[in-house]
Amino acid sequence: MNTLFSVALMASTATAPIYCDSADAITARLAAKYGEQLLITMALGGPASVRLYINIETGTWSLVTVDPKGKGCMPASGTGVQFHAPEPAGEAM
Repeated sequence: MNTLFSVALMASTATAPIYCDSADAITARLAAKYGEQLLITMALGGPASVRLYINIETGTWSLVTVDPKGKGCMPASGTGVQFHAPEPAGEAM
């Protein structure tokens, strides 16, 4: 049985430089350095997407945007992942 989760993210308000590289290089770096794995891919139309990487054990997360040419940029990352079960159909959120 598949269970769906929504992810609540608490971003740090600190400003940091945005890291950009190929999407494959970012995926490898997040796995090696933080143990983060790709959890969600959200299509933006065409091949562009937004990806959410999470390490469920440590609570770290990274948000990566990927353009149509495969270039990725990481505009946000942090700690504090909370998983929430979706509301049953018909109930207000």
